[in-house]
Amino acid sequence: QCEPEPLPRDYRHVAAAELLRRFRSGPDGRLILFMLALQTSVQIAGPFYHPYMLQQLRFPYAEFTALLAAAFLAKILALPLLGRLARRHGAHGLLWLGGLGIVPIGILWTVSDRLEALLLVQLFGGAVWAAYELGSFLLIFETIRPEERTSVLTLYNLANALSLCGGAVAGAALLRLLGDDRSAYVSL
Repeated sequence: QCEPEPLPRDYRHVAAAELLRRFRSGPDGRLILFMLALQTSVQIAGPFYHPYMLQQLRFPYAEFTALLAAAFLAKILALPLLGRLARRHGAHGLLWLGGLGIVPIGILWTVSDRLEALLLVQLFGGAVWAAYELGSFLLIFETIRPEERTSVLTLYNLANALSLCGGAVAGAALLRLLGDDRSAYVSL
């Protein structure tokens, strides 16, 4: 895909250094910093749920797939309600609802290893992830100026990829340090 010739008159390139300065004061910078911090912390344990389910809990593939599908089903069912909540209370509240709801998911996975309980955790997780994703999506359009959106989101996508990798590497290092038994996964 080529850039339009000439570039739109109001297009403005935001350099990485400028975006970093906005982390302290700009609404777009604070949003991106929040999203990166959440993504990094989630990725410490996130990549290890599948091996935990398959190797430690020894779920058959049908049950494993049901757990994955439950989260997607919850997202699909929750989005219409979350859209109404966003219209009524705003995207900030939705982002915080999702962000705070994501926090206990890892702990809830340690309460039981029964499929029924984990299906409930996945349904809850899908709903709060839907709130977070819708809230962050709406806030991207509310807080990032249209003429800067392309360059800001390009920098965000780069930083997000680095945070995904950084969180996963940190999680792998912790898992290696703790061992690879069930208690190590639970600790992670």
